[in-house]
Amino acid sequence: MDSLNAELQGAQPLTPPEVEMPLMIFERGEWDEHPEDALPGYAPGWQPGAGPMPDPRDSFSVDRDQRFFAMATEDLPSSTFGSAPSNPRDGPYPPYQRWTWFGRYLTYPISTIGRLFIDTNGDGRRNASCTASVISERTIATAGHCLKNGPGRWYSGFLFCPSYNASGINPARGCWEWSDAFVSPGWASAGEIDRDFGCIVTSPIGTEFNATLGSQTGWTGRAWNWPSRQPTFVFGYPGNDGFPGYHIIAGSSVEWYEVNVTPGDGQVSKYIGGDQHSGNSGGPWWLSLAHREAEWPAVDSDPDTDPFQVNSPGAGFPYLNGVYSHKRCAGRSCGSPPGANNGLFWNEMGAAQFRSTPEDPGESEDVFSSCFDLE
Repeated sequence: MDSLNAELQGAQPLTPPEVEMPLMIFERGEWDEHPEDALPGYAPGWQPGAGPMPDPRDSFSVDRDQRFFAMATEDLPSSTFGSAPSNPRDGPYPPYQRWTWFGRYLTYPISTIGRLFIDTNGDGRRNASCTASVISERTIATAGHCLKNGPGRWYSGFLFCPSYNASGINPARGCWEWSDAFVSPGWASAGEIDRDFGCIVTSPIGTEFNATLGSQTGWTGRAWNWPSRQPTFVFGYPGNDGFPGYHIIAGSSVEWYEVNVTPGDGQVSKYIGGDQHSGNSGGPWWLSLAHREAEWPAVDSDPDTDPFQVNSPGAGFPYLNGVYSHKRCAGRSCGSPPGANNGLFWNEMGAAQFRSTPEDPGESEDVFSSCFDLE
């Protein structure tokens, strides 16, 4: 493991796409925008020791009348939040918050998050890294650009190391090689930002354990067709602007908005404030995160409601509802903050909205199913 650790410590955090967009009015995702055949749905996760492993294809829909699930937020303001700090890590960027995760990396559900190492040059050396998370016994979810250079070539050499920390590979977990990978057709053919997601099927045994990945880490649930107005937690291994690349950085936000970046494809990307970029690509965006010791901050614009009970499928384990995909820039300048009609935050993180509809075969659930079929 020492030689592998030495190799991986030289990997550089992969830089996510920077999306320059013209001035536009931001929008909030509303419950009624979803057609009857695209009701919000979810698939449960699994915590080690919590009984038999579920089939990741088992899913449930939320009836449209259960509107209490759709957390309402206050009206979005018309001016940009925050200003550029002298140190990019100073923050916070209200109403967004971000902090270093110093909790137990081996404790579920944080145990499902890891660093994904990649060979982007095709020379057999893992020279780059992203973030990924476990969504079934052998499947991990990440950004499409961590697997394939848009319509360009596929990357290779994928190695997933859950609970990676300052010492490198966590000896209590090890790493898992890969056997197959998929990205959305829209990302593979045209680099469509609104479809920048993918998945990897990991090997049935790891470097340290003769066991499947999910049997050791557990896995989170998945959620799709939910309105963008959902408070969320985001996690990843950023390595930009002073972030070390080996700490899990967590963030939360009560304000969202969405934009159709690639018009005509029926998809949207959602945005929050955040400055965790390089290396954070593919990091999970979770709904319904609860903790029995109540050490998670409440992400809620209404103090009279409990966000862990009403904003998403249900408490107990989180549901993956997006992966970090790209950095949004104002107009044609990625060195300037968004303006009053072109965003909300000084720094912005984007994620493709997870969807599943009968008429579109290239959405998140379709891609993930391709991985499940090969487990």
